[in-house]
Amino acid sequence: MALSPDSEPVLAPPPDGASSTTPGPDLPLGSTERWRRLTAAFAHELRHPLEVISSNEKSMSEYLTILANLVTEYDRLVKAMKTRSKEEIAEHRRRIKSLREREEISFVLEDAPVLQRETDDSVVRLRRLAKRLDSLVERHPDDPDAFCEALLAVVEERGPRFS
Repeated sequence: MALSPDSEPVLAPPPDGASSTTPGPDLPLGSTERWRRLTAAFAHELRHPLEVISSNEKSMSEYLTILANLVTEYDRLVKAMKTRSKEEIAEHRRRIKSLREREEISFVLEDAPVLQRETDDSVVRLRRLAKRLDSLVERHPDDPDAFCEALLAVVEERGPRFS
């Protein structure tokens, strides 16, 4: 592993012709290269759901701001209606219509549930992975070779499910 400028661990690329995600049976179980490849595969399994969650969080944050602005304008319209000022009511209606068009409220309302489902699925995937890893630690506390093989099976989605 090398350190990035931000002092985050960075996995070095595999040698030419080597798979970046599969340790492979040709390498001894305890070999550094096999562990390195296994670690890269595991990092890949974590990275995807985390990227989905991060991306969706940013979009949902933007959507909440848009919807909060819309609610504020509706509140102003309600207050204006109580004063019965036709000019104020017309102005707030115009601002709400403009806000709905500018911010594409219908898209926000359509996309938000999709983002929520994707985020929920990613959280479930991470929880399932954590549960399976806990199970591996319990099953192979003193056998690093067996643990490595079981972890490889989990990462490659070919091993027994522990969820």
